[in-house]
Amino acid sequence: LTEYAFKNKDNQSLDKVTFLTLYFDRPLYFYKYRLNTKGMDFRVVSSIDSLKENTIVIVAEDSLKNSLLNRYKVRVLEEYKSVLKVKI
Repeated sequence: LTEYAFKNKDNQSLDKVTFLTLYFDRPLYFYKYRLNTKGMDFRVVSSIDSLKENTIVIVAEDSLKNSLLNRYKVRVLEEYKSVLKVKI
């Protein structure tokens, strides 16, 4: 997830997105705070229960991908290595 955030830190593709992860990833939070100070809506959550319809979610962990795909109807927007970007 951190590599994905680094790769996209200078464009608008991380605005209005939610990163879903079970782990406290310090570099990911660095990008969250950096982009939030630039006015972007970049969130990091650990619970699938906090997601709502029309949310763009970025996830890398297989267990969370499976839970997400089983619980919601999603449209895949992008795949990058193990990262999946979907819209619920």
